[in-house]
Amino acid sequence: YIKMQKRSHIEIFDEIIQYLEKDLEPVDPLTGTTIKELDLEGNEEKRLEDEDVSLLCEALKRNTTFKGPLNLKENKLTDQSGLELANMLQENHNITELDLSHNKMGDLSAVFIA
Repeated sequence: YIKMQKRSHIEIFDEIIQYLEKDLEPVDPLTGTTIKELDLEGNEEKRLEDEDVSLLCEALKRNTTFKGPLNLKENKLTDQSGLELANMLQENHNITELDLSHNKMGDLSAVFIA
């Protein structure tokens, strides 16, 4: 019995941003399938930072096609990202779940997003 590890989309972050900026649903270049759950969980090789989340939020503000969960856990995100995400969520009501666990965010981010 081998448990298949779900692949994080963090490795194709730049491609995802390009799809979102064009108001398209992101597509996994390896499988050619539409990404319904955006998993940008950090790993030992790559972790998103505030600048990355700023790009993501700008793309998601204008995107009306992606409707699903957004996983940003295990990255290097601070309260700056919390503010960016809060602003994005005011314009984009399609994000069904948001996981920000295990980041460097403080209580201020919870206030922004709530």
